[in-house]
Amino acid sequence: MKQILKLNIRGEVTISRYSHDHVLIDTIHKPNMVVDSGLQFISSRLLSVPEVGEIDKIAVGNGSSPSEAATIDMEASAGELANSAFVHTYEFVSIRYKQVIPPNRILVEAIIPEGIYSGETIAEIGLFSSKTTLGVPSELIARTVLDSQYRFVKQDTEYVSIIWNIIFG
Repeated sequence: MKQILKLNIRGEVTISRYSHDHVLIDTIHKPNMVVDSGLQFISSRLLSVPEVGEIDKIAVGNGSSPSEAATIDMEASAGELANSAFVHTYEFVSIRYKQVIPPNRILVEAIIPEGIYSGETIAEIGLFSSKTTLGVPSELIARTVLDSQYRFVKQDTEYVSIIWNIIFG
C-alpha cells in the first residue's frame, strides 16, 4: 500500500494600526499566500538544513500586484522600472517575537514604530527568511496584498503591529 502525505500550509496576517497614545485605529485580518520559496524554506527547516536561515523579517510596501506561487520578493524590488513615474517602496522591520503554538501554528510579530515608513501607503506585506537567494538579501516566505479599501498611509505618529500566523494542516 502506498501512503501519500500532503501537508497543507497557509498563512494569516493581522495588521493593527495604533495612535501614538496606544489607541487602536483599525485592524485588518487577511489570508496570504505561502509562495514556492516559502514552501521550500519550510521543507528545508523540517530537514534541519542549516543554510536556509530563519524567519527574521517582515516587510511592508506599496505594491499592489497579486501574489503568485512563483513570487520571490515584494513588488517594489521585483517589478520596479528605472523610467517608471511611480516608484514602489518598501521597508523591512525585524521580528520582535516568535512562538510555536502547538499543535500546528507558528506566530511571528513585528512592529513598525512611529517615524518609520511614515507618509507611505501600506498595501503589501511580506514575511522573509534570512537566506540570500538570487542576490536578494532575504528570501520571501509569504506575501499578501491588501484589498484597496484596506490600504492606508502610515502617519508619523502611528505605529503598526503585524502578527503573522503560519498554520500547518
